Amino acid sequence: RALGLALTMLDAAAAATAAPRPATVPRLTLPLYNRYFLVRHGQSTSNMEGVISSDPTVGTTRHGLTSSGRVQARRAATTLIDLVGRDFLASGGTVRFVSSDFVRARETAEELRRAMVNILSFEDAAYEAELDEAATASGADPNPNPNPNPNPNPNP
Repeated sequence: RALGLALTMLDAAAAATAAPRPATVPRLTLPLYNRYFLVRHGQSTSNMEGVISSDPTVGTTRHGLTSSGRVQARRAATTLIDLVGRDFLASGGTVRFVSSDFVRARETAEELRRAMVNILSFEDAAYEAELDEAATASGADPNPNPNPNPNPNPNP
């Protein structure tokens, strides 16, 4: 079953107060099999300081999320689950997180991932000894990494 391109922008900082706004993108005629969701980071320390943090030498080491930003990211996870579809996820569908290496983006992706795991608990109990076997059987990576590229330089 081919899916059209679905690109939705979520703003973690606004997720608690506003519905996500689908971006306007032209429909592609090729059969596509994935949907993509962009999530803006939650409130960061640079937001609170009134600083524009775009220098990679600074943004990759400083200006992480505030406690409010972490809560915003967790709330955005609920919206993301609703957009992706609980049935899709319950039937073994996967969500892959790709993040900028800026601290605020990595922390947002980690909060999203952690919240989605906590929200999407389908078993009454899971035992550590069975987790690797369950992950292997489902095709899931037993060691998920929000930054699948070990090379932090996107332009080698």
